[in-house]
Amino acid sequence: MTHNLIIEQTYSIKNISEILKITLLDWQMGKNNLFEHLRDLKILQEGVNHNKPVKCFVDLGLFNQKSCIKKDGSHTILEVTEKGLNWFINDLRSKIEEKEREYWKEKYPKDYAKLLEVEKPLAV
Repeated sequence: MTHNLIIEQTYSIKNISEILKITLLDWQMGKNNLFEHLRDLKILQEGVNHNKPVKCFVDLGLFNQKSCIKKDGSHTILEVTEKGLNWFINDLRSKIEEKEREYWKEKYPKDYAKLLEVEKPLAV
């Protein structure tokens, strides 16, 4: 008797940030900003559990959580499922890009002004 084992591909938040390729002025958004934006969007919890997804997003099959024991204690690893990857690409990308632009506007106003100049449509 043979058993077919189906293993679903999962992705780290770092992988997701690389797949989304949200770039402003040659700077690609990294995993730390993505974590921050997901907390702002109320997808990840805040406080002690700040990098854990809100339960409804796990229930929808968008994220998995795995426990990992390291020398410095127990950790939870956040994984994005295939369904979650499609959700990020199709539904969340524009919201995350908007959050990244807000972040730049607040943290790097001079660079944000340059970004607006670069994006300004040419006068006809």
